[in-house]
Amino acid sequence: MGNVTSTALDNVMNKIAFKPPFPATYAHNLFGKVRYTHTISGQKIAFAIVKPDPVSMFPTNEEKLEYNEDSIAIMSHGNAVDIGSDRETAQWLANSLNRRVIVYDYVNYGLSSIGLTTEKNMHEAIEAIYNLVVHDMEIKPENVILYGKSIGTAPTIYMASQTFAQNVEGVILMSPLASGIRTVMHTQWIQKNVLQQLDKVFCPSILYIKNISRPVLIIHGIEDDVIEIENGRFLHNSLSSLATHPPLWVHAKHNDIEIKCSSTIVQAFQSFVLSCSQTRQNSSKKSF
Repeated sequence: MGNVTSTALDNVMNKIAFKPPFPATYAHNLFGKVRYTHTISGQKIAFAIVKPDPVSMFPTNEEKLEYNEDSIAIMSHGNAVDIGSDRETAQWLANSLNRRVIVYDYVNYGLSSIGLTTEKNMHEAIEAIYNLVVHDMEIKPENVILYGKSIGTAPTIYMASQTFAQNVEGVILMSPLASGIRTVMHTQWIQKNVLQQLDKVFCPSILYIKNISRPVLIIHGIEDDVIEIENGRFLHNSLSSLATHPPLWVHAKHNDIEIKCSSTIVQAFQSFVLSCSQTRQNSSKKSF
């Protein structure tokens, strides 16, 4: 009975929450070469590695962060793009952080396996990418930034909350959802115990985020009419003291935030990365 209920819910949420471009918006030569890894369930996940491009048109900070080949960001994109249609954002992120970015597609997106996109296989996809980065590419967790936008913040928060990923460099959430229910209705009149149960129905990021112990930067547009800014505020208020970092609220909507507020966001990125480094140094001194 439980499996039947779960499958029915997955079908419903797949139709509501996921809008993959069809057909895929890219070919195998995207960013030089599209590669593949597999989830624990055997599903194929397409990914590409983006390098900073100093001569590209994409804006970046004047005083660049130091480039380090041993550092990387894992980027989880929104619900209506694949890694081809979101390639400009991936390049912008690589330039802004001055590090490589690994961007991947969920099941039923781009050149990944065909099938239902579900919360579970999103989790499995980012786990596969994280394992590839840490074990195959041999990049230390403390040199990995987890970045997600929109629905991509759900697997990002899930990943950062897991015990084996507790040592990542930091987490950046752009226009995040606190939970599925909180994106579709105002919740101030719902009893707390009822709301907690509703949060669990789909992408309960507000529950997972409490378990993150590395700094989290939340950026949200005040005029966001897709995922209202209250979601970002809910998440920020749920952070532990170890994960708390000043959030950035900007005058933008959901889909124009990187373009409209690029310089402000890039400065926030730089401050955040430097803060993560300082936080780790302070922790090391205390441990010693």
